[in-house]
Amino acid sequence: MQCAVGHLKGAFALAVISEEEPECVVVAREGSPLMLGVAEDGHYAASDASALLLGDQAHDVSRKR
Repeated sequence: MQCAVGHLKGAFALAVISEEEPECVVVAREGSPLMLGVAEDGHYAASDASALLLGDQAHDVSRKR
């Protein structure tokens, strides 16, 4: 991911999950907010704090697809 992020231009916020390591989330940001939340039911990533306040409606990044 570090190599790929080096090629990006402008503002971005990314959260990436590998199929090989679904328990590991790698995040990167440049010029954009990236907030992480930890709850009893999962781990969350959002570009805005209000998204973390949505509870069950927020996207759980820790669940394998």
